[in-house]
Amino acid sequence: MADPHCDPAVEFCCVAVERDGQRLLDDVSFACLPGETTLVCGSSGSGKTTLLRTINGLCQPKSGSVTILGTRLPGRSSREARHVWRRSGTVLQEVGLFETRTAVQNVELALTAAGHDRRTARDRAAAVLDRLGLGDKLHAYPCCLSGGQKQRVALARAMAAEPRLLVLDEPTSALDARSSATVLGLIKELVGRGTAVVLSSHKIEECIDVCDQVIELHRGRVVSQDRSASTGALLAAAGPRRPRLSHLAFT
Repeated sequence: MADPHCDPAVEFCCVAVERDGQRLLDDVSFACLPGETTLVCGSSGSGKTTLLRTINGLCQPKSGSVTILGTRLPGRSSREARHVWRRSGTVLQEVGLFETRTAVQNVELALTAAGHDRRTARDRAAAVLDRLGLGDKLHAYPCCLSGGQKQRVALARAMAAEPRLLVLDEPTSALDARSSATVLGLIKELVGRGTAVVLSSHKIEECIDVCDQVIELHRGRVVSQDRSASTGALLAAAGPRRPRLSHLAFT
């Protein structure tokens, strides 16, 4: 559960982002606390991916400020950027697996970067991949995996080290219902341990159970911002059925 007295893990203050003269985000402000999940929704082209890429440092604000794990954009140093990188897990739409590494090696890299020794990293990587239904794909290279399997490897890599911040762009887009429930269960466990999560999804109904805050974007602007007590209207718009999420041990 989020501690309202904690400093936000992510904070946007009046943020605008432009590319080639086009404004992609306009006057966006919100905060996500440690132990809290923020869902960013909206139609295609609304700015969801730009917002996540701004958190990840891939888009720079033209105006306003972005604070990520105590560092501020624009203007943070390369040392501060490394500090954030080591404490964050990210899965964007381009899953970015290393093609010359097996599934388990891709996950191991994130764990060793976070300070785990090689043996611990190997064991933990195998355990998380098995949890995501990839126990028989540990030594498969990305070229031999389906789109959904690649997405699960990328999610395992992002979550295995229990980061302080998790940024996920459509994390269940290529997954079936069972795999989606497992991923959302893992997210819920990490949040329970203090991880801040910002994710985007078109699947509001599927994600609503793990979210504390829902932000809707339209043409780069925030048009609604609801806490969990106020998400009934969004859920009703998504449909009457809600999946039951299994709560599973992370290790």
